[in-house]
Parts: sequence; structure tokens; C-alpha cells
Amino acid sequence: AFYNQKNIVAFTMGPNSQLTTIGANAFRGANKLVNLTLGSKVETIGDYAFYQTALTGVTISKNVAMIGNYAFGGTALSELNFETGGTVGLTIGAYAFQNSKFTEVTLPSRLQVAYSFTEWGDGGRYGVIRLKTFYQIFDKNTALVAVNVEEGGLYFASVDGVVYEVGVNGTVASVLYCPPAKTGDVTIPKEVINVDAGAFANTSLTSITFEEYDKNDPNYGTPLLEIGGGNITVDWQNPDTSYSVFSLKNGAGNLTTIKLPSHLKSLGSHVFNNLHKAGTQIIFNQDAKIESIGNMAIRDCNITELSLPVVDSFGTYAFYGNK
Repeated sequence: AFYNQKNIVAFTMGPNSQLTTIGANAFRGANKLVNLTLGSKVETIGDYAFYQTALTGVTISKNVAMIGNYAFGGTALSELNFETGGTVGLTIGAYAFQNSKFTEVTLPSRLQVAYSFTEWGDGGRYGVIRLKTFYQIFDKNTALVAVNVEEGGLYFASVDGVVYEVGVNGTVASVLYCPPAKTGDVTIPKEVINVDAGAFANTSLTSITFEEYDKNDPNYGTPLLEIGGGNITVDWQNPDTSYSVFSLKNGAGNLTTIKLPSHLKSLGSHVFNNLHKAGTQIIFNQDAKIESIGNMAIRDCNITELSLPVVDSFGTYAFYGNK
């Protein structure tokens, strides 16, 4: 409707507006659009709807059910708000808030879908692995410190600004996203059984510790926790490391320690990547019984010494680029 229009500075939908859908590319490239007021009846914001506009803030009403891929991508939003309440499930597409500048956001408890799956691998010897891509929603927002989720959500939750997926038993089951500007120390609850792609990409943390079960607990030393997306092969010279779980921008940062638990089951491909300038220490619990460490799982981390527990199998170049 207003694709690539250069003279629009504001768009306001009045309280009586009956518009339910803002279509794909509706305001794409309207690079002077600064102010936006959405109507309460809007249910769908299409792909690229406000891509590369000049919006600085937006409030999403409680009736919105779909925010499409790149809907606000390429837009330097400094403020993002979601109306509280509402019962309709919300889906947020990939790169929906790419290049945004806000430091904190609270997602509504009605959030239902917030990642897609990306496939890696060629289907050959190593097959194809499907990786969750929650981290893509806020791609290139290097200022983001905390992503919170309202209490009561059935699918997502947050602990201290880190986003988790909720399991069938109602507890946190998967680490999805730790914002890149979050600092200090993070402890991952022992109930977590998966850490997904990009969860700690370009992290500013000082340490990451996986909570341990008591030695008298039957889960102590039982292979439960899977970190990373599986054993896939990529171009060893120019790997796409967007699916690495732990990584640092340009290899530098403050990450001194990653402490892994006794219930670690496996490390996928490129789990630890580009930590070489930080001198990050990766500490394994020696009581763990690890089933597999994947291809290039610990790559370019400048490790000179590593104490491993029992490991059943190693992938190709599992420790590539270390000393």
C-alpha cells in the first residue's frame, strides 16, 4: 500500500478502525516513517511490513496473533512494548526485530511460536539437522540486555532475562536465548535438557554454570543434557557459525568459565566457537558419561589443556584450531 513511500512520517489508526491485517511489504522502505499507532483490531502484521522504516518505538496490541518475518527488521526500534492481557496465541517470525536498539523487552505470556527451524547438512554421511532459531528474532541487536516473558506462559519463560522453552512438565526445558549485552554470571537450571543454537552467541557474560544435581539424586551422572544441534559437517575453512551455542564477537570478551554438569549427554557441532582471545576455560564434570562430541565441537578456543570424562565417540576435527 505504501511500499517505498518517502514522504510518510506518521501512520495512525483510530480507535474505531476495523483493519485486521497489515499486509506484507505494506510500509517497506518508507524511510521517513517515525510514528506508528496500530488499531486494536489488528491481528496480522505481514512479512517486511515495516522493514527499513524510521520507527523508534511501537506498541503491539493484545489482539495481534502474527508478526511476520522481518516485520520490523532493519528498523532501529529503541522501544518495543506488548499490551498485557489477551488470549490469542502469538507467533513471532524470524528477524522480526532485526537491527533494533532497545535494551530490554517483555514478551507476553500468550507467546506461542517464536522460532522456526533451519536445516544444516547435505543429507549425506552426517544427515540433516534441524536447529531452532529463536536468536534470529533479535538479530544484530547488540544492545539487548534482557528478554523477559510474562509469568504464566505455556510455551516460554524467562529467568533473569534469559529465555527458555517450557517442557511438558511445566518447567524450563531448553535454553533458547541469552541477550548478547547481558553481563555477569548465569546459572542454567538443572532441569534444562537442551541448549539450542545461538543461545549464547556473541555473549558478554563472565561465566556460565550449569546447575548440578546432588550426588544422591538419580539424575546425577545420567546422560540427559544435549548442547547444540547435532553432528553435522560444514565447510571447515569458512563455517557458518550462526548455530554455535557459545561464541564471542571477534573471539574477544570476558567469558572466563563455562562449567558443564555431570548429566551432560552430548555436544553438537561447533558448540564452542571463536573463544580464542578470551582464554575461556571449559570445565567438564569428571563423573559425566558423554555419548558424543560432534564435528569441530570445540573450535578455535585456544585451549592448551582439557580434562575430559568418559566420552563414547568424537566427531571429525572435534578440537580443531586449538593448541
